[in-house]
Amino acid sequence: MKRRLIHVQVIVFVVVGLTIFFSGISTSPFIEPIIRVFNNLIYPIMSVKNALVHKIEDTLDTYVFLVNVQKENRQLKEKIQELYLYEALYRECSLTVDKLGKDLRTDYSLRRYRTLKASIIGYDPTGRDNYVVINKGKQDGVKEGYIAVSGDVLLGIVGKVFQNTSKVYTVFNPKLKLSVVVSKTGKKYIYEGGWPLGRLLHVNIGDKIEKDFEIRLRDVKRRLPAFKVGRVERVNIGEDPFFKSVYIKPYVDVRGVEFTLLIKRSL
Repeated sequence: MKRRLIHVQVIVFVVVGLTIFFSGISTSPFIEPIIRVFNNLIYPIMSVKNALVHKIEDTLDTYVFLVNVQKENRQLKEKIQELYLYEALYRECSLTVDKLGKDLRTDYSLRRYRTLKASIIGYDPTGRDNYVVINKGKQDGVKEGYIAVSGDVLLGIVGKVFQNTSKVYTVFNPKLKLSVVVSKTGKKYIYEGGWPLGRLLHVNIGDKIEKDFEIRLRDVKRRLPAFKVGRVERVNIGEDPFFKSVYIKPYVDVRGVEFTLLIKRSL
């Protein structure tokens, strides 16, 4: 109500002022005091109005600016989140590529062998790492007896083949028996899997074999490279006084392997 009254007063003063100006009355000596009083009354009001208008304009400009800044900040936050996502994806891809290279890299030339890359999709739930499940099966040409390696290290032997997957018996599996050779002496033995240590069978009491001797795969047909199996962890006198009990620590870290290379040849 007060605001409307002020507006009416301003309009009346403006109309009266214009009338006085155009009629020439303002030149009369009797009118000059009235005009001075009128100006003294109207000037503060107009000044306040102008200041108020400028203040409102500045406030509106500030509000629009802040709204735009808030919108830009929101867009920047969204872009930053996208960048974080891309960074995480890149890091994951880099780790996968590095892991793939590590699991499949080997010092042996396998060009003359038919090979197949496979991903490990399942582990032994007992925690003994007796086997792993890979994502290749009959439809990919996998057969029982194929060698599975991780780099230069033997992972195991394909034990069961299904349509789309296969089960690889690892070097920790008691069902796994391999012909191996001691690198330092050239002596040949049968390796039997076990958890957490495998063992060599029928080691004569007089055979030279010591802790940390390396054990490698031996293919009697000499068609496969001598992949690393493990190292001698412990040598004891066996229950049979004519033989030693030799325990082997496999090299492979089953839970650390994500990819494996199958060599399409059986022992």
